[in-house]
Order: sequence, then structure tokens, then C-alpha cells
Amino acid sequence: MLNCSFKITWSNRIEYQGDKTSKIPITGGVYEIQGRSKENGGYTRRYVGVTDNLQQVYKEHLSEKEENEKLKKFLNEKKAFFRYVTSDR
Repeated sequence: MLNCSFKITWSNRIEYQGDKTSKIPITGGVYEIQGRSKENGGYTRRYVGVTDNLQQVYKEHLSEKEENEKLKKFLNEKKAFFRYVTSDR
């Protein structure tokens, strides 16, 4: 059995507000969508995904094409944030 650990360095949070796609690279990676927790003011993870194009997936989640109705509602009604880790897939 191999026991190891590693550190993930996430990008800064980018608020889902207006067009902020230029702040996101056109590369593959893992991303998460977060919201603010009412209990302690911290952030809670709402969605995690992997993509070949971080910038494109940021836009797609905001579009009418978004199929995940709960996520779509969350992004339209709450303050949400996007952050990512790039990969060289």
C-alpha cells in the first residue's frame, strides 16, 4: 500500500458576474463552483468538474444550454464563484 499526499494550489476565486472569461485560461483542468455558507461565511463546494477548456466550461455553465437544473438555478439566484487547477492532459 502506497501512502502519499500532495498539495493542490487552486486559482483565485472568480465571481460569476458579468463576463470574466478573459481571467480564465483556455486549457484543461479541474474546476469547482462555490457558494458562500450562511453559517460561517466560508465557501461551500457546489459542483466539481473536469474539462479540456476551462474558459469554455465557465461560459457554458452560464448559458441556456446548461442541463443541470439545480446548478443553473444556483448560478442565477446566488452569489457563486469559480476556481480551477490547470492540467496538461
